[in-house]
Amino acid sequence: MDIILYTYPLFLTLLIETPIYFRFSGKKNVLTLILLTMMNLISNLSFNFLYSFFNHYLVFLIYGEILVIFIEGAILYLIYDDIKRIFLTIPANGLSLAIGRLLNTYVVITKESLVVAALICETLFLVYFIFELINCVKRFKKIRLKTKE
Repeated sequence: MDIILYTYPLFLTLLIETPIYFRFSGKKNVLTLILLTMMNLISNLSFNFLYSFFNHYLVFLIYGEILVIFIEGAILYLIYDDIKRIFLTIPANGLSLAIGRLLNTYVVITKESLVVAALICETLFLVYFIFELINCVKRFKKIRLKTKE
């Protein structure tokens, strides 16, 4: 099993979907950020494992993405307790799928370009994650200071 074949789509998905879910949510705290990241981590790794098991069959990709939309929608409902938030899965997964297909078709052609793409996506996601984590901690401290006054 080549780990790079799983990390590239994982971090591309995390880079695209997690900010969409987090930015358009009502809850912007550390727990929500971690839950959204874990949701995408589990759903993406599970899907990509099955996708490679089915030899990257296009029909499985389409049906699998539809299934992921419903599963992530249900999880978003549990996280936010808001029916409107489940509709975020459609543009988030659609954008993730479209960008992934475009990159895989036109950019990621060789093993070396796959490694570079994976490293870029990993770095960008980690920068985003750390930035949002710091912002959440700052908001928490600001709220805590206001309640102490």
